[in-house]
Amino acid sequence: MDVNNEGQGDATEQAATEQDMGASPDPALTNAVRSMDGQPNTSEDSLEETPAPTGGLNDLTESDIDDPQLRSLGTLLVNTVPGLDIERALGHAISYMDEGLIDERYIREVAGKNSEAVLTLATQIVQASNAVTESTLRGIHESAGGEANWDAAVSMFNKHASKHMRAVAAEMLDSKNFAKIKDGASFILDYARQNGGLTQRPEYQSPSSFQGDASQALSKSEFQQALRALKPEHMNPNWAQERAELFRRRTLGKQVGK
Repeated sequence: MDVNNEGQGDATEQAATEQDMGASPDPALTNAVRSMDGQPNTSEDSLEETPAPTGGLNDLTESDIDDPQLRSLGTLLVNTVPGLDIERALGHAISYMDEGLIDERYIREVAGKNSEAVLTLATQIVQASNAVTESTLRGIHESAGGEANWDAAVSMFNKHASKHMRAVAAEMLDSKNFAKIKDGASFILDYARQNGGLTQRPEYQSPSSFQGDASQALSKSEFQQALRALKPEHMNPNWAQERAELFRRRTLGKQVGK
């Protein structure tokens, strides 16, 4: 997989800093979750074995998350709502650094009367991820001598590095482990420096990531309302496409400042 500016953005948005953000979640939130009085569902439907969700955030283990606060919050979420499809609930929100993209409707369906506490926990996870992501991105740009230098280094790496080297870098940058992402960035910068790519500050402008018709952009409230109005998956053969379109329109909304 090539390492390009778009891919780098998606991958490094998962990044975090080495600074200590605290190993424990908000005690008030922890107490609220622990005080939930919901009982396990013992209906006949619930007795059937349901495969555990896989893919994306669902495949992470504790050892994959090297930020202590995120690891603690994630463990609390998994223990609070067993069987939750974390990628479906939080994947877009974390990838795009926008808590408005949390799939509130899905979480309410799964968590039931405990949904408010679970939504608060989900929001804290996205906010913590955003904080460490922004900090790590700043660190990467500083290491490169500026964002323009970083973009130029990635461009040079994609153009001249071997396929094997690009695959190694992509694996590190696409990792959910923050230390590996930083190592991937250093790998690209070292290559660029060794090949004369950063001997002077390049005049490079990142292309706009905006794509689409601004009239289709959705604000956070509009997005959540549309997501709630979407027909359930079992009644709607186009559910996946319609849901993806809503996320695309919310992304447009964020880009145009809605």
